[in-house]
Amino acid sequence: MIKSKKYEAKYPKIKSQNKTRSTTEYKSILFAGDLKSDKMISLMNEMAKEKNVYVASNDIGDLENFAENFDIIVTNFSGGKPHNPVGLFHMGVGYATKVPILELEGNSAPYPPLLGLARRVLIGMDRFEHAEYYLKELGSQHINDESTVYYRLMKKFNVDEKE
Repeated sequence: MIKSKKYEAKYPKIKSQNKTRSTTEYKSILFAGDLKSDKMISLMNEMAKEKNVYVASNDIGDLENFAENFDIIVTNFSGGKPHNPVGLFHMGVGYATKVPILELEGNSAPYPPLLGLARRVLIGMDRFEHAEYYLKELGSQHINDESTVYYRLMKKFNVDEKE
């Protein structure tokens, strides 16, 4: 089969959509990773008031329309333990389908390969508060809109920053 160069995919090709070019307001969030902390549950409940919230599980389901179903992925990793495999998997699928990823990292030094997958990484105990601000202020995923929201987040929470 390899020598004949006749390959057939076992599954259909996963479609991608570059959400960073769209000025359409984002509507759906997929939460993945370590989701059982009180602060994470509070963040998910708060966002469910404004957006369609989905929770990743071990049941992967249909990946063919992944990019159509989710506008942003929020992945939380608790500090001091191995990274959650379901969260890692969904970060990979998000990267492959061009769905922006917001990583919430509990360790003070994030695992370097994940930095290349995530659009933004929020670190430390305040990451949930920062994520809530970011997700509520974010309208569209367009690079201009998103960067403005992130700069406002930095200005609000980085109290030592001088103008």
